Amino acid sequence: MAVILYPSGVTETFEPEAHTFSDKELLKIFEDYKNIRTARLYEVTNTWCVWGENEEPDDSNYSKLGSDILAEDVFCHVLFIHDTELDPAWMLTDTMILKGYEQFKEELLQFFDAVAENVIRETQQMRQQSGQPNNLILLNTIGPTEDKRVMFEFDPHGQSEEFWKPENFLEFSRRVVGYLNKNYKDQESFVIFADKKSIIVVADESVEFILNKVIEVFEKRENYERCAELNKVMESWKAYSTKKTKKRKRKDK
Repeated sequence: MAVILYPSGVTETFEPEAHTFSDKELLKIFEDYKNIRTARLYEVTNTWCVWGENEEPDDSNYSKLGSDILAEDVFCHVLFIHDTELDPAWMLTDTMILKGYEQFKEELLQFFDAVAENVIRETQQMRQQSGQPNNLILLNTIGPTEDKRVMFEFDPHGQSEEFWKPENFLEFSRRVVGYLNKNYKDQESFVIFADKKSIIVVADESVEFILNKVIEVFEKRENYERCAELNKVMESWKAYSTKKTKKRKRKDK
């Protein structure tokens, strides 16, 4: 058994095709990378780590969690392999196998959680030291997507007073408009932001509310071009949402 840690923080169990991983399997997992790096993970015994590396890394693939675990910058998913699934001829394993698969997986995920909690604490301390509020935008975690990103829901009615302060909401509004202008399309969920690690969606019943709030921001600044763009998005969404609702009603009959 092995566990893959994606840059988004999503994890997935992975098993070799045979009893142990082959060179070909590892090369395929990291086929987009020029070099393959390896290391022992001493915090969790019987664990070998594998990750990829390019000469010019893609910053959008930066793995904060992977970097903290391996104590160097990682711009890739990381594979954590249990020693029993390494070819003995490679001479890479610990001299003794101390843990079975289930204990290995449990301790590995607990270690990931501990590192992640430390990252959160460090981030909060940095924000406090710079005079920035913690958790300016509150998001509800929905879960991993098929492409190993994390999906979050933004609920405008669950935000703090700090979020709605003009200077903070203006920055949020600019980001939303910037994303929608380039990426909006009619689809099952209304997405206000997405990158290689995460997707942020708004529930159907809150879409018009948040769009109207953002429109108000640009009306006050007399940026009517932005208002027109947002109104176009809203009309498109309303039309699509109406069709979606009718389809659901027909299915329920």
